[in-house]
Amino acid sequence: MGRHHLYQLGGKLIDFNEFYGDEMSKKLALRHLNITQMSRMFDLSRKTIRGRLIASSVTPSQRKAGINVYDMREAGPAIFKSS
Repeated sequence: MGRHHLYQLGGKLIDFNEFYGDEMSKKLALRHLNITQMSRMFDLSRKTIRGRLIASSVTPSQRKAGINVYDMREAGPAIFKSS
């Protein structure tokens, strides 16, 4: 049996092997993240993530399970932009 990739989304633990299966689907699932997920991924506080997104005028790209998620093509550069 393969490794399980567990992630938390909206208070629920998601097993990507169970729900998404192949590697490409896993990558696409990580393309849109919420502030908590970004905070854990980059080891930054939620306040820091939120502040940098606001400062760069990055808005949520959609809602998943009632939670705002951000397209990492926009959010990533905003989070790591030099001041």
